Amino acid sequence: MKDKLRAYIDSLFSDAPKTRKAYELREELLSNLNAKYDDLISRGYSEEEAYQAAVAGIGDVSELIAALGGGDVFGGPDERQRKKSAMMVALAVMLYIVAIVPVILFHNLAGVVSLFVIGAAATGILVYNAMTQPRYYRADETLVEEFKEWKSANNDRIRLQKNISAALWPLIVVCYFFISFIYTAWAWSWIIFILGAAIDKIIKLVLELKE
Repeated sequence: MKDKLRAYIDSLFSDAPKTRKAYELREELLSNLNAKYDDLISRGYSEEEAYQAAVAGIGDVSELIAALGGGDVFGGPDERQRKKSAMMVALAVMLYIVAIVPVILFHNLAGVVSLFVIGAAATGILVYNAMTQPRYYRADETLVEEFKEWKSANNDRIRLQKNISAALWPLIVVCYFFISFIYTAWAWSWIIFILGAAIDKIIKLVLELKE
């Protein structure tokens, strides 16, 4: 029966572009369909009943397939939301640039503290911007709608992770050179990179656990 499920999914994707994204989407839907089928079997359905119920719960995949060609299956933010997001990202970038100024002006611990405070404020803006982006909510309980909702949330999490990492590592590098030059601490200042990697990993784990 699993072969029959695969054949059904393959038929749905017969007109889909032959790309890696299409393949990954097809395999993801097949995995979800198999999980649904196994759940129905465990609840006492016969193989044929489980197959029919699982297939009926897939929904319309045409939008997902259309998105593989460049369409937007998740709706996306409107023009006002895009402008607001662009302004917040621009402000965060400006703060990251300004964060280096105290390190240049004050060759002491105050410069480092100011760098991290301003950097934290910029990161907070990026996090807030990502968390307030419109999300996709399923229109019904079909497998396709469930997948759309999961994919939208997953895309938001990955985008936020990339933004935070992109902001974190330049600050770590600046801090490394500042401490190394000012305090002549080349023998141990490399530890900053280990701490930075740990912080980056913790942030990723926290975001994944929130899912």
